[in-house]
Amino acid sequence: MTQSGPDWQQPSAQPANTGEAQFPSGYFQPTTPAGGTPVGQPGGAPAPRMVKRTPVVVLAVLVGVLVLTTGLFTTLFLVARGNHNEASERLAAVEKSIEDTNGQIQSAKSSLDDVERAHDDLESQNSTLHRCADSAKAAILAAQGADQAAVQTQVGRMYDNCG
Repeated sequence: MTQSGPDWQQPSAQPANTGEAQFPSGYFQPTTPAGGTPVGQPGGAPAPRMVKRTPVVVLAVLVGVLVLTTGLFTTLFLVARGNHNEASERLAAVEKSIEDTNGQIQSAKSSLDDVERAHDDLESQNSTLHRCADSAKAAILAAQGADQAAVQTQVGRMYDNCG
C-alpha cells in the first residue's frame, strides 16, 4: 500500500504503543524508538534499489565498437575493390599493349624475312653479273691477243654466263 495516493489517509492521532488496551499484561510491551516505526510493526517501504547500469553501458559500448568496426571493414572493402578494379584495368591495358607489340614484332619479322630474301636474290644476281662481267673481260683480253681459239672459248663462256 502506498502512502502517497488519495486513498490513504493519515490518522489524526496514533494510539500509544504501550497501553493496556492494546497489549494485555504479561505479554510483550513494545516500545517505540524515537522518530521511528514501532517495533514489531511493518516498516516503511524499502528504499528503491539502485539499478546497476553496468551491463547496459557495456553492451552500448560493445554495440558502438561493433558499428565502428563494421564501418571500418566496409570502407576497407570498398577501397580494396576500387584498387582491384584499377589494377584489373591497368592489367588489361598492359596485355593489350603486349598484344600490339607482339603484332609489331611479327610484322617486323615478316619484313625482315622479305628483306633477307631480296638480299639473297640481289647477291645471286650480283654473282651472276660478276661471272658475266669476268667472262666478258676475259673475252676482250683474248680478242686483243692473236689467238682465235682462245677468243672463241672466252666468247662461249661469256654467252653461257651472261645468258
